[in-house]
Amino acid sequence: KWSSCPAAVGDEPLRKGTISQYFTTLHCPVCDELTQLGVCERCRAEPQRVAVTLHHNLRVWEQQQDQLLK
Repeated sequence: KWSSCPAAVGDEPLRKGTISQYFTTLHCPVCDELTQLGVCERCRAEPQRVAVTLHHNLRVWEQQQDQLLK
């Protein structure tokens, strides 16, 4: 029975994370500059550019996926 299994030991809470938390830098998906943020500071200053660029990239990737599935 599950009641006979030992409980977790220690008071450190379980941490949930993503693999990106283990890397110190990432590439900005808009300008490809190295950053520690998802989108670099320079691009964050231009949110409309970020939205248009990411939307465009998404459309290109969807078109490429469609071509691969044909």
